[in-house]
Amino acid sequence: MSFAAIRLPGVELFQLDARQIPFESEFDVIGAFDVLEHIGDGELVLSQMYQAVRKGGGILLTVPQHSFLWSEVDEYSRHVRRYSMSELKAKVKRAGFKTLRATSFVSLLLPLMLIARLKQRPANREFDPTAEFKLGASANYLLERVMDVERAMISLGVSIPAGGSLLLVAKKPATTLIGIPFKRLFAAGRRDRQVQLSRCRVEGSAFRLARGLPARTARTPGPDSVDAV
Repeated sequence: MSFAAIRLPGVELFQLDARQIPFESEFDVIGAFDVLEHIGDGELVLSQMYQAVRKGGGILLTVPQHSFLWSEVDEYSRHVRRYSMSELKAKVKRAGFKTLRATSFVSLLLPLMLIARLKQRPANREFDPTAEFKLGASANYLLERVMDVERAMISLGVSIPAGGSLLLVAKKPATTLIGIPFKRLFAAGRRDRQVQLSRCRVEGSAFRLARGLPARTARTPGPDSVDAV
């Protein structure tokens, strides 16, 4: 908190459990950058975000991607999982959000990342969590320029299918009633009206029979057919 306060002077900061967010319809956007992978019940966190975001608001998520990249780096970082794009989209949808954009990043550097992670897997090798950061100035500059190209691609709307990390943008529906999206509610209401109309037709025929009146019948229209009452 003290480090964050130094970097963000004048900003009100809270330290809380993401599984119990004490706000309702409070925020326009919630950003969770490399958070979900540390929590066993990620879907609970997403449902809490849904509660805390205003209607029409949204969430920004980044998570590590691809289980084949799992290594001692993940264990040292206390990760619970690395996500796939389909898994994250499904969990976001179940929480009630609509995904607007999903793309991988750290994609152009994925081959180098895979090689580095494979080197860290032997159990008899001493693990150095800082090894990936021990780069010379020239190498660091070149890698940063590669990331600049990737950022430009994403800014232009390019969605990249594979990469070390995953970015997802999702929106909470603007029109809901008791947590039910309006389209689903309208469809359910239309089905109910159809059922009620059919029931009225059946009950109407039963009433006519009870009064001794002939029930209405209908024939398929044709050249020799007539409607009888």
